[in-house]
Amino acid sequence: MILRLIERAARRAARRGMLAARAGVLRMTHASGLVARELDPSAIRRILAVRLDRLGDLVLTLPALDDLADAYPNAHRVVMVPPAHAPLLRGRTTVHRVVVAEHDGDVGALALKIAAVEPDLAIDFSPVDDLRAARAMALARVPARIGFAGGGREVYFTKTASPGPRSRPLTELNGLVVRAVGGTPSTRAPIIEIDRDGGIEAEGLLRQLGAPSGWPRIAIHPGGHYPSQRWPVERFADVAVALAARHNGKVVILGGPGDDEMVRALHRFGAEHSVMVPPVDVLSLASVLSRCDILIANNSGPLHLAGAIGMPTVSVMGPTDPVRFWPMGVEQTVLRRRELACSPCARGRCGPHDCLQGITVSEVLDAAQELLDAALARRHRSEAGVAT
Repeated sequence: MILRLIERAARRAARRGMLAARAGVLRMTHASGLVARELDPSAIRRILAVRLDRLGDLVLTLPALDDLADAYPNAHRVVMVPPAHAPLLRGRTTVHRVVVAEHDGDVGALALKIAAVEPDLAIDFSPVDDLRAARAMALARVPARIGFAGGGREVYFTKTASPGPRSRPLTELNGLVVRAVGGTPSTRAPIIEIDRDGGIEAEGLLRQLGAPSGWPRIAIHPGGHYPSQRWPVERFADVAVALAARHNGKVVILGGPGDDEMVRALHRFGAEHSVMVPPVDVLSLASVLSRCDILIANNSGPLHLAGAIGMPTVSVMGPTDPVRFWPMGVEQTVLRRRELACSPCARGRCGPHDCLQGITVSEVLDAAQELLDAALARRHRSEAGVAT
């Protein structure tokens, strides 16, 4: 344990050193970019917000996009995201247009995409490690450019928001950017509405797969961006099979890109109780989740997606920063080894992996049982009310 604490301290010191060195280089080579300019809200006719990272980050940025709409109700509001995330924003009333960044690692291509939008104001919600959008906005010569200061990123912006030294919830961090552009950050949680057609389509898919309506549906998502975020698949299987057997229900197994092996393994452990949902886009995934009673998952994009549609969840949290990425919404139960001094560490891989290995099947099963009982009771009351 002491060695791991030393290692974590060394990694953090190395990261601080890297950011400081990068800042020095950028400040020397972009001296003209250090002149801050005040934002003139009356000159803003077109806004571009950029979020190029993972699904959960985008879900947790939805309140900030709504706050921008409140601050600039007459501006044309555009959001740039990776192609896989675009369906989540289409049809959202606070977003007029969605632009996809197919090659988000190519700063020149990003700059051309940004320039084509012709924004008066570009907002980068990326964390301080990421220079892609910041550099592209400057290359595109957007008149007003705002994002987080840190590691020299400020040379690319005309105004910055400071994340500060302490960890903050991602929604609160995004609120700092909203304030920097003259808006008022709200405390609202992310909300995603599932339309009637999406719900009907998802219901049809689940029935076709073998999870009929009226039966309890227990959604399981075993994936996570990093291996260190993933609870063992066999433990997910133990929880899923126990819940399905107790309630005569069906386990609905969900996966994303790269999750095929985990999905198949989970299905093999409890084939008689489970169905595998084929790859679907992110909005269809939200629709499928809306037709289930509970989600059990790692800290991942689908977890935050489920919270935004008002779905009860049980999640396990390992090395992830609990302050920044705690799921929002009601009935969100998180299991985490709080007593470990080495957690959170934000490592992509870990040998001992005590933070997740220490979370037992019985803990997750008990938490899921409590939420599932409550969800099924609500459903029965609702059905009884409709029947009468």
